[in-house]
Amino acid sequence: MKLDKCFKVAVNMVMHSKLRSWLTIIGIVIGVASVIAIVSLGQTMQNQVNSQLSSLNANLITLSPGYSRAQGMGFGAMGGGGGGPGGMGGESSSDSSVLTKDDVQTLESMADISVINAQISGRANVTYGSESGTLQITGTDPETWAEVTSSKAGEGDS
Repeated sequence: MKLDKCFKVAVNMVMHSKLRSWLTIIGIVIGVASVIAIVSLGQTMQNQVNSQLSSLNANLITLSPGYSRAQGMGFGAMGGGGGGPGGMGGESSSDSSVLTKDDVQTLESMADISVINAQISGRANVTYGSESGTLQITGTDPETWAEVTSSKAGEGDS
């Protein structure tokens, strides 16, 4: 069959089967629009996740003595996600593990570490008048605090 004859047969089929032709055209348009929408949605979601991950300060590492990912249910996700400090779940592996001054000096001697912000934390039972409760207390070096976080230290009400 010659090319012009094939073209005439195709045009004849489209003209005589108008409903089938329109349904085919609508199906093709819906299919193409769906693919475009899914690709666009995927790209938008990827950009959103990337922007959220870039705002997490991934250049910060928290070391907490006495915690291990091998114990408990540790996730180690960026930005939190476990039960312990720095997003690392787990339980204390010894009675009262601490980082010593020698540990801090060793870390300071490493070329890739620019700032070390030591923290101490604990709980205290407090009483004011007839009210009592337990508070979480954290102490840190105010000079390095501003370099590792955007949070501001506040004052309590008197």
